Amino acid sequence: MNTKKGTSLNEDEKIYRLSFEIHTYEVDFRGRAHLQALLCFLQEAAARQATHLGFGYDHLVKKGLVWLLSRYHLKINRYPWLGEKIEILTWPSGDQGVFALRDFEVRDQRGATILVATSSWVLWDVKAKQPKLVEILKHSNVVREKRALGDNFEPLPTLEKIDYQQEFKVMMKHLDLNRHVNNTVYIQWAIESIPPEILLRGLFLSFRPHSLPN
Repeated sequence: MNTKKGTSLNEDEKIYRLSFEIHTYEVDFRGRAHLQALLCFLQEAAARQATHLGFGYDHLVKKGLVWLLSRYHLKINRYPWLGEKIEILTWPSGDQGVFALRDFEVRDQRGATILVATSSWVLWDVKAKQPKLVEILKHSNVVREKRALGDNFEPLPTLEKIDYQQEFKVMMKHLDLNRHVNNTVYIQWAIESIPPEILLRGLFLSFRPHSLPN
């Protein structure tokens, strides 16, 4: 469905739902889903709804535009287990200057919320190498103002101390359709940098200039 100006959607229609089952290749040694796998699910749900609403990759790339993830804030109540079925709920939740906001909720089969997240995205002009205002949201009725996780995305504090550090080499397999390292890869690298006994329950991310091979 391409949502046109004047089209009225109720609150439920503004939410996109997508179900997944946790596979063997998506879990860690504990049998819990990798955080990277969960974020891939979120990314897939977001991409599908964007396409459904008429501002997905195929629509925008013809105009020289792409979506770039800028910031992420996640809160994890629990990680789903191998074989468990989960449902992703996502919706456009507004705009903040040049940033488009998108929220997520992950539920288990009982309907309990196991993860919530909010994110901000930039509509990027590839040729001009600068962001464009998200007029897409201003002139449509797809925005659901309810937030899964309240965050105005204030600048993160300057890092004064490094507790864990590790270097990674960018490889071709890390690149996505935008020819940059995919956001989920950065998150996996961050997890690889901390001891395995640490199980993350929350995450704040701010993406800086993109990375390329070599």
